Amino acid sequence: MKSSGQEYILYSETLYGQDHENNTIPFFHTYGQYMKPAFKTVYNYELKQANTIRSGGVETIYFIPLDKNLIEELYSAGPDDKDIELLVNVGSKQYGGRGFFTYDEFRDSTLEELARIGREGKGMFTTLTSNVPVGTMTAELRALGTGSSKASAEQQQLWKDFQEFQKFKQSQQQPNNKQQQQQTTK
Repeated sequence: MKSSGQEYILYSETLYGQDHENNTIPFFHTYGQYMKPAFKTVYNYELKQANTIRSGGVETIYFIPLDKNLIEELYSAGPDDKDIELLVNVGSKQYGGRGFFTYDEFRDSTLEELARIGREGKGMFTTLTSNVPVGTMTAELRALGTGSSKASAEQQQLWKDFQEFQKFKQSQQQPNNKQQQQQTTK
C-alpha cells in the first residue's frame, strides 16, 4: 500500500476462539493502520474559553513501513493449513487473492510491478475496494462468457474461473451455515 509517497504493509489475521457453549467464533483483525479523528477548536468569545470538538472527519494513518524481511517473517509465521491471501492496494483498486501472486513474486516485486501484474488481468481477483454489487459483477462476467463472437477466449476463461470461485466460496460458507442452523435449533 502506498500513502503520502511511502510504502506500507497492512496484514490481517483471523483468530478463532470458543464461546461459553464451545462454538468456534472467528475474530478478524487488521494491523498496520488506525483511524485518527479530526478535531477543531471553537472559541466562545462571551466566556473567553476555547473548546476542542470532533469535526466528524477521520484520517487513515498507516504505520508499518514496507520491509521485505517483515513480509518474509509474516509469511513464515502464517498457518500451514490455510491459504494466505497476498493483496496489493493501489489507489482505489485492490489486486490479489488466493493464488493470484506467487509468494516470490509478492516478496521480490516493487509495488509498481505488482500493480502492473494486477492491471494486466492475471485473474478474476481484480476488484474495486469500494463495494461492487455482486449482481452487477456477475452480470458483467456472464455477458463476457456467453460465447458471443466478441467474447475472447480470455474472457470466457475469466467467466469459468469466476464460476469456480463462486462454487469455492459457497463450499466455504456451507459449514458456517450448518453451524448456525445447529445453534438455532438448540
